[in-house]
Amino acid sequence: MDGLALSEKAIGHHDDSPRVNLRPITALATGRYEKCTYATPRSVVLVPGFQNPIPHYLPPQWTAHIHPEGQLYFHRNSALRVTTDAHIYTPEILDNVLFWVKLIEAILEEKNIPILPTIELFILIEETGCAYYFIDHASRSQFWLDSIQSEDLGIPDVVSPSHLSLYLEYLYWTHIEHFPMHLGGLPVKVVEDLLCVLSHGLTDQMTSQTSTFFYTQKECAQFIKILKLARENTADGHQVCVIARLWRQVCDNRFVTHYGQETSRLGRDQAILYDPPQSSSRISAVARFITFTMSDAYLAKLNDLFVDRLVYFSQWQPFIRRCLQGWRRSFWSAFAIIMLHGFLFFVPCEPLLAIASASLACTSLFTSVVLVHRYDRLETDDACAHDVHEHLTALYSTKYGFQFVALSYAIPSSLQLWALIFLALNAMVVLSGMVGTCCAVGSGLFVAVVLIWFLQTTSESSLNFIPQALRREKLEHDMYCSFWKFGQYFVNVIGYRSDHYLPLPLIYKKISFAYSGPSRNWFNQFATCLKDNDVEGTLGLFNNESYWRDILAFTWDFRTFIGTNNIKQFLKDRLSISQPKAFKLRDELLGVQQPYPDLIWISFMFDFEVGDTGIASGIGRLVPQIDGSWKANCIFTNLEDLKGFPEKVGSLRNLEPNHGLWEALRRRETAFEDKEPTALIIGGGQGGMEIAARLKMLDVSALVVEKNARIGDSWRNRYKALCLHDPVWYDHMPYLPFPPNWPAYSPAAKLAGWLEYYAEAMELNVWTSCEVTKADRDEANDTECPFISWHGQILHSSQHNLASDHLGKRVVVIGACTSGHDIASDYYLNGIDVTMYQRSSTYIMSTKAGWEVLFSNLYSEGALPTDLADRVNASFPLGFMMNGFAQRATEAIAEKDKEILDGLRKRGFKLNTGINGTGFGMLAWSKASGYYLDVGASQMIIDGKIKLKNDSLLQSFTETGLKFKDDSEIPADVVIFATGFGDARNLIRKICGDDVATKCSPVWGLTDEGEIRGSWKDMGIPGLWYAMGNLAMDRFHSKHLALQIKAMEEKKFGPRYSRVG
Repeated sequence: MDGLALSEKAIGHHDDSPRVNLRPITALATGRYEKCTYATPRSVVLVPGFQNPIPHYLPPQWTAHIHPEGQLYFHRNSALRVTTDAHIYTPEILDNVLFWVKLIEAILEEKNIPILPTIELFILIEETGCAYYFIDHASRSQFWLDSIQSEDLGIPDVVSPSHLSLYLEYLYWTHIEHFPMHLGGLPVKVVEDLLCVLSHGLTDQMTSQTSTFFYTQKECAQFIKILKLARENTADGHQVCVIARLWRQVCDNRFVTHYGQETSRLGRDQAILYDPPQSSSRISAVARFITFTMSDAYLAKLNDLFVDRLVYFSQWQPFIRRCLQGWRRSFWSAFAIIMLHGFLFFVPCEPLLAIASASLACTSLFTSVVLVHRYDRLETDDACAHDVHEHLTALYSTKYGFQFVALSYAIPSSLQLWALIFLALNAMVVLSGMVGTCCAVGSGLFVAVVLIWFLQTTSESSLNFIPQALRREKLEHDMYCSFWKFGQYFVNVIGYRSDHYLPLPLIYKKISFAYSGPSRNWFNQFATCLKDNDVEGTLGLFNNESYWRDILAFTWDFRTFIGTNNIKQFLKDRLSISQPKAFKLRDELLGVQQPYPDLIWISFMFDFEVGDTGIASGIGRLVPQIDGSWKANCIFTNLEDLKGFPEKVGSLRNLEPNHGLWEALRRRETAFEDKEPTALIIGGGQGGMEIAARLKMLDVSALVVEKNARIGDSWRNRYKALCLHDPVWYDHMPYLPFPPNWPAYSPAAKLAGWLEYYAEAMELNVWTSCEVTKADRDEANDTECPFISWHGQILHSSQHNLASDHLGKRVVVIGACTSGHDIASDYYLNGIDVTMYQRSSTYIMSTKAGWEVLFSNLYSEGALPTDLADRVNASFPLGFMMNGFAQRATEAIAEKDKEILDGLRKRGFKLNTGINGTGFGMLAWSKASGYYLDVGASQMIIDGKIKLKNDSLLQSFTETGLKFKDDSEIPADVVIFATGFGDARNLIRKICGDDVATKCSPVWGLTDEGEIRGSWKDMGIPGLWYAMGNLAMDRFHSKHLALQIKAMEEKKFGPRYSRVG
């Protein structure tokens, strides 16, 4: 003890003091809660008139404080702040304390350790010396005079400095909890930070089944209420004690879940410590058979609860409660079976089968009683995590894990099932003598299967821990899954199912995991296999029923490969040609998504290069497999840029100043005085503008010719009531999004003005009042309007402008889709008598409900950036969406729109749910008609403001109106045909002739792969392109069209991949 001897010499030696050594300790070793095991009663004489206790002497600067829980301690407010719970009212103890304080001060001076105002010394007087530690309030830590091994202080194993700092902060808050009254309070920020931690914990518990947070939702909510009150008075010592205790728990939990990582584990079931693989034997296989695999379910849950030997009590309680419920249910079921056997004494039966059934039921009853008795104490609120940890540790086997424990948990239910089976066999034997062997066998097997299915489904459901609000839905889903698996080869129960599309990758049990591991590991293997041209290795990473959608990156086309056989052929044909490399995982989309209880995936985004040609991105989704692994269900790859030809935006914009020449240069460029345009774009609508902008950013000269006098007239000249049904977040244009005050739904005239401004701002080369001269345009052939001779006025919806033009007239609108509803509501709002004639049923959804269900996560205020949202939207193959996903979304929308839909049905309006129940999407992609996104017209129909006729076919026009086949008539002065538009190739035929139009592929509709035909890609005629779609589709795919043109101009375009099937 050289340091001690030196220090004693420096301050003088006291021969009469029992001082032997100075021992470092932690805040946990103060024994604040182990001071006294019992109290000795004493008799106290009360002096009459005595008001105050006799004062105790304390030296200057010392103060006495009483802990909120009653214990006394002392504090000295000096250069070196000192805290002790030694009873310094006793002079001898005070002298001893002062000696050790002076000694420690001398050592600090000798070691040149500065005494800062934030430093506090704690000393504990012992029989053989003094124990001590220092507190640093600035760093929220503990320290000592010399370097010490952590294990000598009883600190648990630490694996890194950051891990140790967590424990030291835990010790700091332990000290504050023990000695809170002298501090004068805590900064408000300490309480604010704690509120944030608890709010996160509450949210984490509400949204995750694998939360590592140590308090339940209810506890978090209660603590948050307490802290909001504490925030108003942080100077109160009682509040300081509460805040310190909560921070101590937070730090303790962080230390336990840290295990040397840079951050805490993100999932309760994320294993960090190594566990040797558990042995599996024939006995376990027999056990699975005996228990109908229920033991596997219990084993999975036990392993989920006891990861790295950690027990989260908030997860254990619901588990064991469900188990106890199941065992109690098995007890009463077994009891009922035993009672039923009493009936067998009075009827003929097979004795061996009856004995077997009764024995199994008795065993089930006995094991139920044993398990309930054993675990009842661990289910109560009085039980603690320590008790559960002790119990599970005793049960855990290094070799077999919890296999035998899980078997014991499953015995009551499984033996009860076997008892029922033998009982059914007994009944079958009895029936065989009455109704014949075949009937008896069939009846017995049917009863047994139904009983096994029902009870096993109930047992499995009891192990799925889900929020209360979802329990009924989950139970119905479990029953549905059992039926689906039983009959999936015979009936189509999901909804829309095509040979071209695959079923959704549904899960049938609740699963939990940490998402970062599977996605990163899978991606590293995926990147290696693609770089090494390893087709078989790549296929091993895919689910059997999977998709790969590619836009230009590997195929120079829009392709979706469905199923591993098609993906394999595609990779064999294109992988060596494309030479993908430089794969890099992004962080933007890395995460877990679970849109439904039985549908979950891990999503991720990555970048890569395609040989020396292009730069591409990709999005992937991994789904869980039966063996616990994760494999790809969807991969989407997309060409982003051509190498050497980036878009001229950002740092690549024109950086040169232009003094006075800009207008002249723009006139020359627009007039193409120096060169011919590379691309001629016919039509100045949103598609033409967006393609022209994309080409300009790729340095491809393009000219837009528009027959109208102004850009935007294609919108401006439509009916005045026209308003977009897609919200602003979905409709942004490339490079120049709408301003933040733009209305959610754009009026057509306002959009027209924006297109005009867009052309000017983007410096696009536009010629207005310019019509292609090769052929005369005939408006009548561009629309579907039957030729009719009639005295009244007949218009197509594209020719309709103002409802006020027809004041005082009677109007009939033929057609009940978007244009028909908009025009009819416009007429009503202008006080005009209007009737809608519905030829066939229509799919109706409100824009509000549709948007909330379908797109709000992608396109809304504060959602993903538009470019990223476009890629996510495109990454879902149509087959994935249309084969189960869309049906669920359609049902959810219908539930939100129930009041409107019920009202329409009462009015006789004919409704449908889209093609095979897929709602809006399939109608839009396959024929771009047949639906109406309600913005108010539906309520007008319900209220009778818009009259409805749909109970008979239209037969002819009369002198006064329209006549129908049921001999009814509707008077009309104006008829509007809102009957859609003709084949888009009619325009090509007018401009380019029949020979070219005949060779063109159809425009719109779907290929067998689920890709839209004819738009933004090869039409079968080199150099001829067609762009058709809404603002969002044009925004995303205009770049694909521009990249193809640029690649062809720069001789970088490769052969399109055309192999099918």
